[in-house]
Amino acid sequence: MSSNEYLSWLPPQQVRAGEAVEIDGDIPLPVIDNRKTLLCPEEEYRNKFGLEDYGKIKEIRAWLGEHPQGGRLLAYLMDKDPYCG
Repeated sequence: MSSNEYLSWLPPQQVRAGEAVEIDGDIPLPVIDNRKTLLCPEEEYRNKFGLEDYGKIKEIRAWLGEHPQGGRLLAYLMDKDPYCG
């Protein structure tokens, strides 16, 4: 993202002409993709994965979020070879 795109996205009270802009880590950066119309994430994921797979991955995500070792389980799943130390 260019600095001009970022500045045009910031609320007006955070940008004043001639002032340096500090980017606060708390301000989320927008995703800019001019090639297509943006869909809501729910619709986009349903289109990517299909209804059945999307429903299953939502169940798994909820289960991981509630599990006391959800982060470790996710790390295990993401590891290409979890059996090699």
